[in-house]
Amino acid sequence: MFNLSAIKLLIIIFVVVIFLGPDKLPEAAQKVGQFWSLFRSWQRRLESEVREVIPNLPSSDSLGKYVRKPSSILDQLADKSNATTEKGPEFAERPKPPASSRPATDSPSDPGLN
Repeated sequence: MFNLSAIKLLIIIFVVVIFLGPDKLPEAAQKVGQFWSLFRSWQRRLESEVREVIPNLPSSDSLGKYVRKPSSILDQLADKSNATTEKGPEFAERPKPPASSRPATDSPSDPGLN
């Protein structure tokens, strides 16, 4: 999620232990855990409310992937479009009228030819 290496994590832990000290570290860890739990419950509640309004919304993981690589959602939509056009003629594009049914205008007074 945060893409931190082991060395970076050890440095962060070392700095936290120096600033807080070993006697305050358990209390700080408990507060961080409570905050994280509160944040996750708020996130789940917000997501459920949004899904009630927009039921076809992709999952949060998919949305994160789309934010990191926006072309992936366009690829997915193109794949869905291709799948629906291959299903049958009712999804196919409507045929255009034949060219012979249009009136021919070869006169020089036609504003489209000037």
